[in-house]
Amino acid sequence: MIGLLVPLIVLLLVAVWLVVLALTDADLPTVVPGWARRSAGRLVESEREFASGLGWRQGRWFLLRGLILLAGLVLGVMSGVPVLIALDSLLGATVLRFVLSAVTERRRVLQARAFLTFMTAIGDRLGARGLELAAVVRTAAAQVPHEVDVLLAPVAAAGADVFGVLVRQVERARSAPLERCCAVLLSNRDRDLGMVARLISEEVATLETELDAEDLRVAARAESRWTVLAMGAVVLAFAALLNQVPSLHAVFLTGRGQLGLITSMAIFAVTATVMGFLLRAPGMSRWDLRRMHHDLIGAGVGGGTDE
Repeated sequence: MIGLLVPLIVLLLVAVWLVVLALTDADLPTVVPGWARRSAGRLVESEREFASGLGWRQGRWFLLRGLILLAGLVLGVMSGVPVLIALDSLLGATVLRFVLSAVTERRRVLQARAFLTFMTAIGDRLGARGLELAAVVRTAAAQVPHEVDVLLAPVAAAGADVFGVLVRQVERARSAPLERCCAVLLSNRDRDLGMVARLISEEVATLETELDAEDLRVAARAESRWTVLAMGAVVLAFAALLNQVPSLHAVFLTGRGQLGLITSMAIFAVTATVMGFLLRAPGMSRWDLRRMHHDLIGAGVGGGTDE
């Protein structure tokens, strides 16, 4: 058991160390391989996006993740079986996100639809004469659905830099549909307002169609996840129950018993992976809004200010 537990703990500590450094934007030592740096960065960015999808603060999310991982490790050690130690640690690192994925995906779709309502309101207001796009965006942001009221409240209260505030808020949401809408406003704010209204209408119609399809995919993925979760809970509970029987616990400690557990885990993992692969869909294109806004301001588009 010690021969498996020590390397596992070392790997966990190294992984936690890399994630903490990436989370705090600290420079990783040069002795850390490049692939490890990139992996830690991608992991942190993925976790930040997930926390944003839940509407949670990042610190709260990472703390909860750490506590669940620790609980899994403790339960594994209590089982006294090396394979179960590894399994419980793996579950501690993955099960929370697996359970909440359906909630996050559904919330993102609702948030995107609410943001489309905001975009539609902008397009409708652009028909009036003597208005500026920045003023219209600020006014529309004051009357939005509750799914985006916290997100857009700083935009409604913004001064001259309306688009700068909008970029910062949309970046925090880490949502591709919201980034696409923001990109339409940024790239066309120096054009005729009637043309901007038409472009907004076209983008809203396109995104509504894509979100309808995403709704179906989210429902299918949620059903698949709950099925996998129920199957996994039954298998894990059955293994834990058998492990309480002294004679079976002795069998689990043998090489043959652990090989049987590994085989069962592998079959279950392959089944879950295949189900996830079949329901996988390509994500929407992402935009670097901060750079886009900086380039437009630097080029003097819109006169350098939003008013």
